[in-house]
Amino acid sequence: MKRNFSRQSLSLVASLFLCCCGVVCTEISAAEAKKLVLSDLPAAVQKMVQSQLNVGGGKVGEIDREEDDGEISYVVEIVKGEDARDMTVSEEGKLLGMEVDLNEVPAVPQKAIRAQLGNGTIDSVEKTSEEDGTISYEVEMTNKAGKDRFFTVTMEGKMIRAEIGLEEAPVAVRKTIEVESAKGKLESVYRVLEEDGISYSAEVNEGGRSRDMTIAGDGKLETIEAFASDLPPLGRKVLHGKVGNGKLVRIDKVFDEKGEYVYEVESLKDGKAFNFKIGAGGRFRGMDGEKEP
Repeated sequence: MKRNFSRQSLSLVASLFLCCCGVVCTEISAAEAKKLVLSDLPAAVQKMVQSQLNVGGGKVGEIDREEDDGEISYVVEIVKGEDARDMTVSEEGKLLGMEVDLNEVPAVPQKAIRAQLGNGTIDSVEKTSEEDGTISYEVEMTNKAGKDRFFTVTMEGKMIRAEIGLEEAPVAVRKTIEVESAKGKLESVYRVLEEDGISYSAEVNEGGRSRDMTIAGDGKLETIEAFASDLPPLGRKVLHGKVGNGKLVRIDKVFDEKGEYVYEVESLKDGKAFNFKIGAGGRFRGMDGEKEP
């Protein structure tokens, strides 16, 4: 049935439209106002970025601030002509990573990357540097099945971390991950090569919060991230009493060979690490590095 609108109705609709446009425009303007520029960054970060610009040229594009377990870093886009690459810099001004082309990777790790790539396509390669100067390459790819995969290769060409599907994990590992992720959505699974053998890590999203875990090759749960609400009442009291006005970084539930566990707490006080342990029953078990009572 055809409807006739009065002038008052049309006026109301127009007003609502303009109002909504105003809200949207205000939100866009606010978002644009929050965009970081180089001068917003700490002096040490600015210095590192400028040094890279002096060497390779280009200009600064988008800048993102990231925080992971209390550690702040900045991802800065360097634009040179039609080429745009990201660099990651710590809050202290240390270069943590630089996006590179595969052809720029040295021969040995490049060969390992190409072998892992197979029939897939490469999305990005980032050259990363650890505190001890160790260099590795973190690769993002899309496999032939169309799934995104990440892996890390050392300068010696060793694959030390690779994303896999849950079905690729050993049965015992898969069962542990399925149990621990039952209340959330499994986001990723990694096979990790360490000096003492192979282990696995997984990340689960529980109601918008990410929880990661590590699992031994035989399926035993080694660590799982915990939240303050996971602690027993006494443990929460100890946590708040110790951290006080400081900053809680993360809590890990760490298991020993017997299946017994403690909560290892990472926090910051006056800008310095303040780490301690809480027992399964909630009692304080000492500062990090101290012999437990």
